[in-house]
Amino acid sequence: LDHDHYRHHPGRGRTPHITNPRYVQRDVTYLNVQPGARVLEIGTGSGYSGALLARLTGPTGAVTSVDMDAYLARWANAIHHQDGTPAIRCHTANGTAGYPLDAPYDRIGAWCAPPLLPQAWVDQITENGRIVTTLPVAPVADISVLAVLTVTGDRPEVEHLDLGSYIDA
Repeated sequence: LDHDHYRHHPGRGRTPHITNPRYVQRDVTYLNVQPGARVLEIGTGSGYSGALLARLTGPTGAVTSVDMDAYLARWANAIHHQDGTPAIRCHTANGTAGYPLDAPYDRIGAWCAPPLLPQAWVDQITENGRIVTTLPVAPVADISVLAVLTVTGDRPEVEHLDLGSYIDA
């Protein structure tokens, strides 16, 4: 998948917020998306990560992507349509509330940093579903980590922690 195609699309121009593709691929790998999975992506951005997720879910899966920026969501939808990526739909919404209309999800990938793990995400994920998000560790010096969580019995359990963070939600 060509990252530059999403970073600087000829019809849209340069996307204002771009995450290093190495981190995108790392975090998508942590999600461990399987064919047929239902995925919620929080932070549509350029559309690159959503396209990766749609490839992983395959034709029987579905990716719902939300972004607070209507312009980015519209353009990502246009690029996905132009590229023939039907397994993804982008919406304008505040991702901290998840996206209950398409829930439940097998995976939730948040490319933003909420102040706490939103209960809505826990409520909208399937049993043994996985959430990958940046979470705060300490308010001093604004320290955060990337957390890989598995939700079992409505209880999130930390599976893995890594360095890296996204913009605040």
